[in-house]
Amino acid sequence: MKSTTGNHQDHMPGAQPDYVPEQCDDGIPDWCTPQLMLAACFALAAASLIWTVPETLTIDGKITLTVMVFAIIGWTMTQLGDTTVAVLAALTLSVSGVIKSQDVYATLGHELIWLILAAFVMSAVLRASGLVERSLIFVAARVATVSQLFYAMTGLIAVTAFFIPSTSGRAALLLPVFIVLADELRKKPYVRALALLFPTIILLSASGSLIGAGAHLIAAEIVAAKTGYSIGYLQWAMLAAPIAILSSLAATTVILRTFLSAKLRAKAFRPAFKIAAPMSACEYRISAILLATVCLWIAEPLHGIDTGLVALGGCIAMLHAGRSLVKSKDAFKSVETELLVFLALTFVLAKALTQSGVDVWMAEAVFSSLPAASTASSVMILGIVAIVALLAHLVITSRTARASVLIPAFVLPLAAMGHDAVVLVLVTVVGTGFCQTMTSSSKAVALFSRADRETYAAPELLRLSGILFPVMFALLMVFGLAVWPHYSLV
Repeated sequence: MKSTTGNHQDHMPGAQPDYVPEQCDDGIPDWCTPQLMLAACFALAAASLIWTVPETLTIDGKITLTVMVFAIIGWTMTQLGDTTVAVLAALTLSVSGVIKSQDVYATLGHELIWLILAAFVMSAVLRASGLVERSLIFVAARVATVSQLFYAMTGLIAVTAFFIPSTSGRAALLLPVFIVLADELRKKPYVRALALLFPTIILLSASGSLIGAGAHLIAAEIVAAKTGYSIGYLQWAMLAAPIAILSSLAATTVILRTFLSAKLRAKAFRPAFKIAAPMSACEYRISAILLATVCLWIAEPLHGIDTGLVALGGCIAMLHAGRSLVKSKDAFKSVETELLVFLALTFVLAKALTQSGVDVWMAEAVFSSLPAASTASSVMILGIVAIVALLAHLVITSRTARASVLIPAFVLPLAAMGHDAVVLVLVTVVGTGFCQTMTSSSKAVALFSRADRETYAAPELLRLSGILFPVMFALLMVFGLAVWPHYSLV
């Protein structure tokens, strides 16, 4: 019952008070639900072990490890928001003196934060212009068969990852295109397969772009702190775009062959919708600015201008070009401020883990508790990391939170044992992009599951996920063993 502010009636014996604490369905207050009580027990047990067992860990290390464990519990076992947990973790680290308060504030000035902020504003102008929808419909009108339509959409959806941040933003942008195509295809098998295709490609192709997901920014920052090498827009694309493209094409093939018969795949596609009118001068200007911005991101090694500054320049230019389509204040309102704060604060946690020596201590603890043969085998370690990354979405629904948990707590200790940090981080980040098992695993999957029509249900998702899992595992192992180790990052 909500508070009745402004009600001055005196309370008589037996009368209801103005405010009653929120209750669960069974009459138990929210703060004492079984899940929350279990989380509290885990937290207390972990804190007790941390402060009594590891004699070699410094006080700062114990504080950092405690905060990290509490953050993981908060992200996985409570209803607290991801950003709320990250704020509490950063506050604790700062108040305890492990991290200076100036370091907390400074993370908001990180180049990657400004890059993603500017990319959100540019994305708002693109949405207002309708250029993305126009491009997809233009291509869809020129394919001959349903199978060609699916592969064409795969390629175009994958391209959007290179200039539109966040998978949920891309899903919202592409939903109208799905509805147009679904209205043309009509039959249930087609609509179901197309509905599975859109979120699947959105999620898998995101791995190819530095701005494709917040998890990539966390990974890039941790790689820079661990190896001293900064992965830019071009370097990330060179490393991850090939596996993103291959996994997207593999997923398209799986969807076509699993949910459509050969006859349905070969059916001619003759859409009735009309191609939009020729592009306006405003749309040409926006397209030119977008192309120039992406080219400058790619050419950063040549001109030396940070990707964040390039993005800010492109952002201002695009706002000016699209001033008749969207107001500046509305474009800036589209920025996911919560995501930016969350990313900045996870940088704080990663820095604390390295600065306090917790990552090295965890590596030594793992090394001493496992057989030497298992810790020395790159194949075994890589396989374990790949499986954990691919299954993590069953426990942690946020992709960014998955990276925030797995990289500091799981990958860095393994890297400190002598394994390639860049390879392990890439396997983890690409693996966490696989999250099609349940509608709750991703906002994109949830959005297309209820796209104003009957699309797919839990059995279809489980079937698709079951087939894609070994495909993704095989790709991660091939790239982790035969491709990424041979890239020169210096």
